[in-house]
Amino acid sequence: MVQKNIPCTGNINLECIMIRLIISLKAHTGDFWLIFVPPTGDGTVPPCGFGSFHQQYLIDRQLVAVGVIDILPKCLSIKYLFWDPDLAFLSLGKYSALEELEWVKEKQIDCPILEYYYLGYYIYSGIKMRYKAADRPSELLCPLRHYVVFFLKKWHR
Repeated sequence: MVQKNIPCTGNINLECIMIRLIISLKAHTGDFWLIFVPPTGDGTVPPCGFGSFHQQYLIDRQLVAVGVIDILPKCLSIKYLFWDPDLAFLSLGKYSALEELEWVKEKQIDCPILEYYYLGYYIYSGIKMRYKAADRPSELLCPLRHYVVFFLKKWHR
């Protein structure tokens, strides 16, 4: 298992650790979710490489949230974040999004090809996903016509 530290900012003392996620589908397909691409040192691959990762968010060495992410050519793609429900007041989804945006910004120095941040799926009825459309501008990919539309505030319930 490869461990990479991500520097954290903000007023909450969260220690972020990125650990390469090794999920194998060998029992079913004999393959991995994503093929890990190691860093090349030439600016075409970020220092942590391309692949699937877990982000662990810790407060006083206690695990409070885990993010499932893919680092792909051109983007950091967020798959899922789960957290301790007793800490919902910390808005860890919003906090992790800010940390991830900062991570992309920092990694662009070493890997200029990394330029996008995708918040992943948005399920309209999912209360826990509302933060994804709270900031402006927010955009959604129309699944029917395959073009990007701005998320309108009136679409919230």
